[in-house]
Amino acid sequence: MGRAQGRAPKGVNGGGFYRFRVGGIQAVVLSDGQSPPGPLLPNWGANPELQEAFRRTLVEHFLDPEATRNNFNPVLLDLGEARLLVDTGRGA
Repeated sequence: MGRAQGRAPKGVNGGGFYRFRVGGIQAVVLSDGQSPPGPLLPNWGANPELQEAFRRTLVEHFLDPEATRNNFNPVLLDLGEARLLVDTGRGA
């Protein structure tokens, strides 16, 4: 597999990605899809003693703990001399 060549156009955003700068670093948030709706607990907020507090927080913010959709958004950092992909590690 070869290395990608060239740079992406500056300031362009579209469906599935959002490009912005942090100092001298060009960052791109990439949409890598969503999980199907399902129960959020116990795999999120996995501390057993905090499960109920986490559930209450979700409900207070109008999120259903039993039918939550999760978005996966890795970040690509263009450092100039190198590119770094920061992934969430949630893929199958």
